[in-house]
Amino acid sequence: MDIQSARVELACNTFKKHVSSFNVNHVAVSSLCLETNKIDSLCSDYRWHVDYWGMGLYKKIGKRCEPGLRYWDELDNEHSRLVFEKTNSQLKVDFATRHGNFIEIFSIGMKNRNSRFEISEIIRAKPKVSNLLHIISKEHGLEKIQVPNTPSGELLVTSDSDIEGKYYRFGDIRFTKKEMETIRLLLQLRSPKEISWYHSCTYEAEKKRINNIKEKLGCKGSPLSSVHDALNFYGITLSCAINTLKYPLNAHV
Repeated sequence: MDIQSARVELACNTFKKHVSSFNVNHVAVSSLCLETNKIDSLCSDYRWHVDYWGMGLYKKIGKRCEPGLRYWDELDNEHSRLVFEKTNSQLKVDFATRHGNFIEIFSIGMKNRNSRFEISEIIRAKPKVSNLLHIISKEHGLEKIQVPNTPSGELLVTSDSDIEGKYYRFGDIRFTKKEMETIRLLLQLRSPKEISWYHSCTYEAEKKRINNIKEKLGCKGSPLSSVHDALNFYGITLSCAINTLKYPLNAHV
């Protein structure tokens, strides 16, 4: 795909409008399929997006794929130079998660190095931003980008297009807001009857929602223990844990 095109620029500008509430220099999100080694990617700063791909840094995407939090100045000189010379960012952070055969990278360019609380707050929106990537790429007809054949070789371990939208995406699986609420309650070992009380719905309606979740996870007709295994496999358990964390950071951290 030609990154430097009117279509990609328009898609990036659309993405920018939806993430403008974040008090940061730029937000980028990528979704890499490990089966095809093709990637979807958008950034709220189109010029920075062009520089990243133009410099060929996508060839080193494997360095950014290990699940967890990663600072760009810890990657290599090329990544550091792109951050500090091409933007006004003082800090750039990747948050990578693995969902089955997909690796998602949520990247933030921060205005200062003391923005750890803002990072934790923004990371909570990751599933919604991932869904934005899918919707905007589809709406603008963006092609997936081919990356080197073994991007994962460097791993250390193996239309509501709105940030306040109704959908949460994990790789190729999408859940509604109520389905995510059910998942969080299941992870708290709540029974289907207790969850139906929480949703103020009938037990039958809640069972249907749980069955829909099972079907999306590929464990239709299986016990709830299989659902927990699938949630772990797709990285959903980790995402739910992050969304419930608080970060009591003080000024001296």
